[in-house]
Amino acid sequence: QGSDFSLPMLLASDFILNGCSGTDTGSHRKFDISPWIHETKNVKSLQGRCRTVVVPDVVAAVEPSDDGELAPDFTMLAGEFLSLYSHFLPGNRCVDGEFQADSVEKFNAVVCSFFIDTAPALPHYLVTIYHMLENGGLFVSIGPLMWHWSGHGAVL
Repeated sequence: QGSDFSLPMLLASDFILNGCSGTDTGSHRKFDISPWIHETKNVKSLQGRCRTVVVPDVVAAVEPSDDGELAPDFTMLAGEFLSLYSHFLPGNRCVDGEFQADSVEKFNAVVCSFFIDTAPALPHYLVTIYHMLENGGLFVSIGPLMWHWSGHGAVL
């Protein structure tokens, strides 16, 4: 399950997840993009900045797993993280005034890609993620903290 509150990100996600579907033969549309074209830091050469990648490499909605079964459903939610996932917090799991410990299906893993540093209150995000995870679940955060300020030193 993915989530975002940015309209451009939601539109891009919708296109990748739903707009690249191909024919019934399992093919799908692929696009070459240059995600590093505007990056000026940590780049050794112009060729590195102009390097392309192909997206999507698989179609999430129809890609079979190794055992031949279809992959699990993938959904995308629009909204602010705490608003979307606050129902995982213990105080929000009440039904008819009674606490329901197992009323919410939890995740085996939560993976954040260039996300966790956008939290206005990081402890609230971390507590929510903690309650989203099964016992022994995995939390992975990919991307440096404060990455969105990179290259904007003159603005600050």
